[in-house]
Amino acid sequence: MERLQIVIAIGMLLCLTAACNVMSNEQNRDDQEEPNFEVTNDIEDRITYINSKDKGTVTVSKNSNSFSLSAIAKIAPPSLGGTFSRATHLSFDDQNNQLHVGYKMFGVEYGGGIDIIELAQPASSNGGNLISSLRSIASSNFDVQEVRFDENEEALYVGGAVAVKKEDDSPARLVKVELNNSGNIIGQKTKKISGNVVKSIVSRYSPGKSSTYVYAVNDLNDLHQFDANFGSEKELSAPDDVEFRSVAVRSASGQVFTLDRSGIVRRTNESAFNKFKETISLLPGEQLGNELSIARLQILNSQTGSDLLIAALNENGFSILNSTGSTVWNSQESLNDENYLSVTAHESSTPGNSGSDRIYTARAGGVIDVFDVPNNFRSKGLKKVGSFNLADVNGINLSGAQVNQILVHGDYLYVANSSDGVVILKVKN
Repeated sequence: MERLQIVIAIGMLLCLTAACNVMSNEQNRDDQEEPNFEVTNDIEDRITYINSKDKGTVTVSKNSNSFSLSAIAKIAPPSLGGTFSRATHLSFDDQNNQLHVGYKMFGVEYGGGIDIIELAQPASSNGGNLISSLRSIASSNFDVQEVRFDENEEALYVGGAVAVKKEDDSPARLVKVELNNSGNIIGQKTKKISGNVVKSIVSRYSPGKSSTYVYAVNDLNDLHQFDANFGSEKELSAPDDVEFRSVAVRSASGQVFTLDRSGIVRRTNESAFNKFKETISLLPGEQLGNELSIARLQILNSQTGSDLLIAALNENGFSILNSTGSTVWNSQESLNDENYLSVTAHESSTPGNSGSDRIYTARAGGVIDVFDVPNNFRSKGLKKVGSFNLADVNGINLSGAQVNQILVHGDYLYVANSSDGVVILKVKN
């Protein structure tokens, strides 16, 4: 009897040990599925300054409105596990004068990186050098889709996806990464949401509630709202056949806009996050049902004092909407159909031209078209004043690459040009 009790005890001990090992393996597996960023700081080896003889330059003089675009630098994408990534997303932090670049792997592999580039504005304040400091982080298991820096949280919000080992698990992830002034990671939080990937992410500080709200859309039909640390989650769903592409929020009012693959814009509000209050289709009837690939929304702080919404609609051009979501201008009304992948804008600083905003648009094929907006969008139509072809710049290979996003800020225009990395253009008025 005593021997039997010993055998039973040993058996139970073995079972408990095996169970602990299973739990440990399960925990390890879960840990492997979550995004993990590490500091790389390798941008110095990837940046190339373009000599004057290599510059592709366009100079336009029209009445009192003269400007030029010149390529001045190129940042190659980081190599992740021996495979080069592609530049896909740009955002700018006004408070710290920093450009943030998101990179992702192409195809089925997972991995991504983020460059943090602090710029001298103007360059003369830094001995003529364009860049003040360079930092970078990377992940071997996280596909970086979009990157946003929140000035109040002093943190990066990143949307993307991880490779999962359970078929019924959701790969879509949100990550909050906190860095100190030395570029070291001092905090990281992860949130799993529904869908295959977080397509777009944005944040807004609400003065009335003294808190930050984070918004994210997946590749399906869900818009998520969180607090700064991914708590207080709310979810708003569109019809089942919707696939979101982008999200934007008006800083003044807290209005939240989404754009789906069919070119439909929906609007809701931060304080009444319970339904989509307005829907508008930006595509003509015969184009409905066509899928937009990398369509994006951007908020333009216009000189009129009213934020405008710009939507890049690929082969359907681009549209500009007012604060309520109504279309005020559509490129198809006055331009030949062009495949516009990204649109950006800033207020013109040209003397004598204070009544005009300037629009920069990226076409498929690596051409950037520049437009002046007459009379602060009070008049119909845009005036095309020039184009810049990235193919004119030595070292730029457009074969197999596409412009994923452009972003203008201050004196510079930044181009996320896929496998070419980031091209920096000087805007001279």
